[in-house]
Amino acid sequence: MPKAILEYNLPEDDYEYKMATGGNSFYVILQEFDNWLKDEQDYGDRGITVSEVRDLIRNKLHELLRDESVDIWRY
Repeated sequence: MPKAILEYNLPEDDYEYKMATGGNSFYVILQEFDNWLKDEQDYGDRGITVSEVRDLIRNKLHELLRDESVDIWRY
C-alpha cells in the first residue's frame, strides 16, 4: 500500500505543520458552511438588508470556526 510521510523541523516549521494537519477542520467548516448557504438560499427569505446579510454570513462563519476550534488569525 502506498504511503506518504511528511516531515517537519519543529518548531521552525510549526506553521506549515499546523496547516497540513488541520486541513480536515477547514474541510468540515467549508462543507457545513456550504450546506447552510444552500438552506438559506432555499428557505431563508428573511427580507433583510444587504448589511444584515453580510453580518449573518460572517456570524455563521465564525460560529462554525468556533465549533471546530479553528482560529484563522492565530498563525
